[in-house]
Amino acid sequence: MGIKMRSPFYKDSPAPQRKGYFMDWLGESLNSNRADKYRSRQTYREQVGDGTTSDLLMATVLWAARRMAESPIGIQTEGDETMDFQHPLARVLKHPSPYFSGSAYLMAQAICFLTDGNAYSLKIRDGHLRVIGLQAIPPWAIRPHVPATGYIDYYEYFPLGQSGHIVQVLPEELVHLRYGVDPNNMRLGISPLRILLESIYTDLEAGMFTAMLLKNAGVIGTILSPAFEGMSLGDNPAAAKKKIQEDFRGTKMGDVMVMTGPTKVEYMGVDASKMDLAKLRSIPEERVSAVLGIPAAVVGLGAGLQNTKVGATMSEMRAMAYEDCVIPMQQLWSDEWDLQLMGEFEPNPDNFRCAFDNSKVRVLQEDLNKTTDRALKELQGGAISLREYREQKGYDSDDTPDVMYLPMSIVVTPLDQLGVEQPPTEPVAPDPEDAAEPPETPGETPDAEDIAEGPEPAKAKKKASGGAP
Repeated sequence: MGIKMRSPFYKDSPAPQRKGYFMDWLGESLNSNRADKYRSRQTYREQVGDGTTSDLLMATVLWAARRMAESPIGIQTEGDETMDFQHPLARVLKHPSPYFSGSAYLMAQAICFLTDGNAYSLKIRDGHLRVIGLQAIPPWAIRPHVPATGYIDYYEYFPLGQSGHIVQVLPEELVHLRYGVDPNNMRLGISPLRILLESIYTDLEAGMFTAMLLKNAGVIGTILSPAFEGMSLGDNPAAAKKKIQEDFRGTKMGDVMVMTGPTKVEYMGVDASKMDLAKLRSIPEERVSAVLGIPAAVVGLGAGLQNTKVGATMSEMRAMAYEDCVIPMQQLWSDEWDLQLMGEFEPNPDNFRCAFDNSKVRVLQEDLNKTTDRALKELQGGAISLREYREQKGYDSDDTPDVMYLPMSIVVTPLDQLGVEQPPTEPVAPDPEDAAEPPETPGETPDAEDIAEGPEPAKAKKKASGGAP
């Protein structure tokens, strides 16, 4: 048992002859009613392969893979949002291998994750059994071994391909990222590629058909026949066909042909516009975008660009792609790293967690014009003071007066008086002293001395003079 813990590779054995591996990959619970359907899907899979030859699928997958490599990874302590980018685990994820950078490693994991539904990494240990790196393993080179009772006792790793020998790897020596859980095989993640087999196959066939139309000058075929009944084009029509194909295709297209007898040439023309090939290919684009959670317009697919405007709408769709695809992937990966890697670096792994730093992702930042407009409305509505506004916008506010801009049209009413009819206000009786004073003579203006002394001395001065001007 100790030897197994010291090395992830503890047993080599020749590859067994496993039967029905494809059916095992699809799930062990297939019944006879679903057999015909999966036989046709097997044909689709043979044509689609691992999906890397599909421009439709890879355009979407590579967009997400580039986004996963965009945000740095840090470690946060429980109750503290501060990112620690110098944590040993953060350094391992940034430089996982001497042969791959952190960005290349994350892109490789994202491609496997979004096509197969599973991404694997082998833990690289030093002489003290400390994890110092991660080695990515493609899904086709590894699979879990399921015992008669239990979950997974080890993984079968094929370093030289499935025709070579098997290396058994303990589960604790691997990092297995799953795209959820496959209901047909609870030990694996669900494969988006398997869901999209029919759509990708349709797109590949439509693309091949379009290419063949262009290759054959927009027609399905040409018929050469004798001009008169009873004539023949020769003893070997197949050789004549091959000769014409060799002499009038490619760079020889449009060359001169000389016939030794009357010959009729007929073209089986096809009007491609009536076939609506663009609409035929837009349906798979919509399906791929829906499954992966990335709007078609973000990737540049025609199905999305037809109904999308430029400007703010595109920015909103890019933010939607982050919210529906990238950020959930980041959360799934962070949770798996917390579970499968954090214990290698911390004695109390529950107090730490991995996190992607999206603070510098431009599409997730709030528009500067929108923030400025909102701050101005708060200032003009009396919600914040002038000094708070300047501090919010990053301006110097040391000498700014702390004043509020209150609209004159707003009536301040206590909550307990809302909807209550207020009694009429009684007129205030005038001050007897003020009433005894004679009114000022029209046109009389106070002199500079009265202004300087204020209102009270001016009244006393008037009384002393008897109110004379």
